[in-house]
Amino acid sequence: MSAVIDVADLKKSYNKNNTLVLKGLSFQVKKGQCFGLLGPNGAGKSTTLEILQGLKKPTSGKVSLFGMDWKDNEKQIRMKIGGLLQSNNLYGRTKVKEAVRLFASFYKDPMDVDELIERFGLTDKANAWLDSLSGGQKQRVFLAMTIVGKPELIFLDEPTTGLDPTSRQSFWEIIKSLKEEGMTVILTTHYMDEADYLCDELLIIEQGKIIESGTPDAIIHRTFTDPVIREPRKATLNDVFLKLTGHDILKQETSHA
Repeated sequence: MSAVIDVADLKKSYNKNNTLVLKGLSFQVKKGQCFGLLGPNGAGKSTTLEILQGLKKPTSGKVSLFGMDWKDNEKQIRMKIGGLLQSNNLYGRTKVKEAVRLFASFYKDPMDVDELIERFGLTDKANAWLDSLSGGQKQRVFLAMTIVGKPELIFLDEPTTGLDPTSRQSFWEIIKSLKEEGMTVILTTHYMDEADYLCDELLIIEQGKIIESGTPDAIIHRTFTDPVIREPRKATLNDVFLKLTGHDILKQETSHA
């Protein structure tokens, strides 16, 4: 599979003292993968995501998407990507169909709005105000807005934070179906079960450095010689996260909320 994203020795500093937030990240994301970025709060996940989306400039290093860099190819890259932020806001008295249609108007060849709304289980809410929807319904609307332009690559920043278990799993199935159709997905999450279920490969970072990478199973087996650490339960990504970073992911999620 060809690399959709290629990052080499990525560094980022914000202050005059040149204190690095990102300390030389290098990785590739292949076409059709769901690639997860994991790490404690403040590890550099959001900064990495913002640089990949062209929202911030790196201090040094190479970042290319589809073999292109942001400096010379911004318009071409923008037409190939979509992004769902952690917090999404749109005027609450906008109807679901109006919101998706608005974003469809930004593209030359968008998806059919009605078909997309039906696919995401929102047909009966098509004429409902956004501020009348549940959290899970709103996220499905925002995801529809993200993909209506037929992007090849989408960025999802903690997309299921605050959703109930049923809404989370419904959202997972939509993401999985997009990946199966060939879309490449970059995901940040504090839910280890979410990362395990959706991601083909993971990058775990702490204090701006990569501390582990690979498939979920490979990371678990490298971290624990014996994958069964507390009978009868097998080691999970949450166990990996706790051992490698010293942070309890549940506390991370609570403090982040």
